[in-house]
Amino acid sequence: MIQKLYKAFMLLALVFFFASCNNEQLSNEIIPTNNVNTPSKVPAPAALPSTVIATWINVWNGDTESWWIQNNYHGVQVLVNGTWQSINNNDATHRAEYLADVQAAGINTLIVDLSNGAGNNAGKAYQQLCYSNSMKICVALNTTSTTAFESSCGTVWTYWANRADGTGVAYLRDTSTPAKPIIVCYMSKTMFDACVASTGPNRSKFNLVWASGETSLVDKWGWQLEPWVGPMASTSAMFATPATKWGANNQGSWRKSLAFFDFTMLAIKANNPYYAIIGSYDDLSERNGWINDCNTTNSDFGEGAKMKDIYGNISNTVYYNRVKEFVTTGTLTTYNSGGLINDGAYTMQNVCYQKKFGCIRPSTSPVDVGATLQFNQELTTNMEKYYWFYHLGNNEYRIVKLTSGLSLAASGTSVVLAYDANSTTQRWKLQVINSKYVLTNMSTNTSMNFAAITDGTPMDLVTTNTASTKQQFILTAVANGIIN
Repeated sequence: MIQKLYKAFMLLALVFFFASCNNEQLSNEIIPTNNVNTPSKVPAPAALPSTVIATWINVWNGDTESWWIQNNYHGVQVLVNGTWQSINNNDATHRAEYLADVQAAGINTLIVDLSNGAGNNAGKAYQQLCYSNSMKICVALNTTSTTAFESSCGTVWTYWANRADGTGVAYLRDTSTPAKPIIVCYMSKTMFDACVASTGPNRSKFNLVWASGETSLVDKWGWQLEPWVGPMASTSAMFATPATKWGANNQGSWRKSLAFFDFTMLAIKANNPYYAIIGSYDDLSERNGWINDCNTTNSDFGEGAKMKDIYGNISNTVYYNRVKEFVTTGTLTTYNSGGLINDGAYTMQNVCYQKKFGCIRPSTSPVDVGATLQFNQELTTNMEKYYWFYHLGNNEYRIVKLTSGLSLAASGTSVVLAYDANSTTQRWKLQVINSKYVLTNMSTNTSMNFAAITDGTPMDLVTTNTASTKQQFILTAVANGIIN
């Protein structure tokens, strides 16, 4: 999905798209059913209890766009048919490989992103693929008015949900009787409510569900979660994502985080929604992506947009493999067993002063990069109190502030937030003292400490004294946030 900085332009493009659909005779379009429709990987059964396990696909990303280049997408490359290159959803080989990987990960439904008013032909080709491979598909739309949306619903009914070539049976329908096809509405909540209330004959054929890049409400199908709010429990629909979005206008404050992704997937596991939506497979710009064989080393979206493993190394497969594990086994496992604590989310409270600590918010610029952690700073929501621990072996841990997607790092005698890196400054050795924990940095060999009780007192690093309660912390596991 193209960054919503261009929303006004794209809304006009959407109007053009739906107007042009009626002139393309799409109901008669024949998409060849040759071998590119056969996944190259064996489909994986899903152990996740959710009935519908979906991911978005950005069908607009392809060689019909003026900005597209063959070699890379904003510095990012994917491996398709043995060649590192740019995403191209207009290419049948790309579509077949993406669908094969998605299906191998246990996903059974694609959400085709038409909210930018593009990608119709690629989307229709994906519908044929889904039809041929026993998967479901639905579309996501934006609109400018209920009148325009009524027209759009007519288009979706004719050319997608009720296609004359028979592939409409692959279109996702709800559980009502009779079952209605679903449209994901990527729009403001006000516009969504207006569309739901509208009673036109075309709109009435569909069940509408909501997605947004802002605003936290239950039953969202995407497109972003507000990191200070986090996932909202539901038995209907929940969205998991690696994206921690604080400001769309600044790349540095919009990041990918494996820890945040794990946390949101654990929330789905805990609530078992009927619809589980797992990011957007090929979304490289808005941080939702988990595409397989993807090299983000040279991403020009910034350091925070790169896919890294728990050690801080660039990884081409870690996000994909994590989703595949979650969906096909129904759970997540720790990367390195045997640590003093399980991987997962914890609150941290200083023993001496009985206080928690936080950091300045990165909205709308990344002022938290390099910022110190301080007593009672920005702890207005529960999420801002959560720290994610990854065991790296030998009781050494990476600690991530969940809402920022940044790691705790030593910088001289200070503890600051930093982009993930394979550095001993981001490794913390845990020792347990009477059920309390002392955290010692592996670079400085000094330990986390608070020198005073005053709010705003920064955490510092001092010579380790395990008997000092100023250096001891109570780690409390977050409910449903621990990998067992």
